[in-house]
Amino acid sequence: MFKKFYTTQMSGSAKMLQKRFTEIRRRRGRAARLAAAVMSAVMAVSILAATAVMAAIGADGMEHWDKDEIYLTGDMSFDINISGLYVPEYLKTDVAGDDGNIHCEVKNYDYRYTDGVINSQGTLSLSGKRGTLTMALQNGSYDNGSGLDAESETYKYLADLRQRTAADRLTDLSYAVTDTTADGIYGKLGCDSSEQTHFVTLFFAIKDNCCMDVIFSCAGEYGWTSDLKLVDIGMKTDCPAVNNVEMSGEMEDMITDLNKMPYYSAKFFSDYERDFYKNLSVEGFNVDVIGADENEITVRSNVTYSGIDYVWVKVYNDENGTLMSQSISPTAVLHLSIGENYIKGKTYRVELAYMSQGRILYRWMGYAKVE
Repeated sequence: MFKKFYTTQMSGSAKMLQKRFTEIRRRRGRAARLAAAVMSAVMAVSILAATAVMAAIGADGMEHWDKDEIYLTGDMSFDINISGLYVPEYLKTDVAGDDGNIHCEVKNYDYRYTDGVINSQGTLSLSGKRGTLTMALQNGSYDNGSGLDAESETYKYLADLRQRTAADRLTDLSYAVTDTTADGIYGKLGCDSSEQTHFVTLFFAIKDNCCMDVIFSCAGEYGWTSDLKLVDIGMKTDCPAVNNVEMSGEMEDMITDLNKMPYYSAKFFSDYERDFYKNLSVEGFNVDVIGADENEITVRSNVTYSGIDYVWVKVYNDENGTLMSQSISPTAVLHLSIGENYIKGKTYRVELAYMSQGRILYRWMGYAKVE
């Protein structure tokens, strides 16, 4: 028998309680490469959000973003049935009908702000006969629970999931609905808000680098016990069977690859741009890779354009893993070291964003092969 629980509203100071389940989060760099077919997804999502546009080239020869851009990068759908299961009450009263059926849809996006910076976003929509609830992506993680206290409830929960699914490891995407998730960016993506905060975590059982199973979990759903203790009641609830799974775009590749899980890290180039982007020829910017060895990548940054505050540098390996993300002074030569040796014979991608008053003034992408 479970203790009597009281759900808690996550507003005001109570939002500090959203630290739920963070002990299993290990955010890692991600960078996914998309095929040219993603352009059709950009067109499709523009109909939904009515905000997707391409950067305009101004009279100064540089890019200008006056509207947000949204790029659909992958999606997934599946079905669950909660009849007779111990699950949070809102799934029964607000979503599923008497038949218990819920259709679930996941969508992943790249979202570029008008300052030129891109972040990963995503949604999870739950639809049943009583209604539809669209939740906002909190983060993605890639963790076996290593490093946790073996006696902790979280460690035991993850270990049980791995044992039941015979997984080598678990990845996950975590979603929430709060009193503010219909605001701003997520409002444009169709997310709802609720006075009652709720969480859903989708775990992916990975074996031999393939997704073998999807687990619908309410881990992270917190509540007060009758003796006023705050506990994760979600780890005590049932996990309904997941059926009819379909994935498209970069979805399956993302959930099986450490470097492609979404997390809150800015990017300068959308995933599809990396296949065809050509650096703009702008007077006042003379940028190029001039050397690369095991200690550093050297970039000529002969820039005479005024108004640059700093250069935001990113270095990626050949698997699109982020090795460096750092703001540095706009000197004539940039010496880019990553705290460890570059590997001889490997090629690294260098991305630079010349920042002015909080926005990207000029962006540049190049490759360096370590000789």
